[in-house]
Amino acid sequence: MSMAERGAYITILCFMADKGPMSMDQIKLITGLETLPSALQTKFKVNQDGFLYNERLLSEISKRKSFCASRRTNRMSNICQTSVPHMENENENENENKVNKRFTPPTFAEVTVYCRERNNGINAQLFIDFYSSKDWMIGKNRMKDWKAAIRNWENRNKQAPVASGPREEYKMPKPVSPEERKKVSDLISQTARAFSV
Repeated sequence: MSMAERGAYITILCFMADKGPMSMDQIKLITGLETLPSALQTKFKVNQDGFLYNERLLSEISKRKSFCASRRTNRMSNICQTSVPHMENENENENENKVNKRFTPPTFAEVTVYCRERNNGINAQLFIDFYSSKDWMIGKNRMKDWKAAIRNWENRNKQAPVASGPREEYKMPKPVSPEERKKVSDLISQTARAFSV
């Protein structure tokens, strides 16, 4: 049997295990073969409805069903007092106490309140801007606890030598006047003309 024939045989068996006996048209459809090779024809028999089936597959399915039924009856009749529950039941409640909590970035108000409670002098907007620009990642990992990140900022500020006293608050730059905008625009256009020669 070639590898292609073996692959078709395994595919047919998988579908038959799931769906039961199949017609020749169904087999052609799932394997993509025009005709069933002679090596494969010997593996299947035809039932009274004209469907193909594999005797070994049917016997294995029947053995498995009877084995499962015997295990089920043994368990129900308490023949075995020392039996343990099935794995599915054992692991069912394993993650019950764990909360699958997804990180959500804090608001400006939350960070401000937390920083004021801790009296740490950290600028809430600077903190939010910094981590927003990094998509709330710390290295290659997504942030899990923003309060812990603030505490880390506190520790770094305590450890860093401060030469000029306490840290200054972040100040927004002054707005640019229309005259200054005009000067900058003129400089840009002059520079562009100089390089376009």
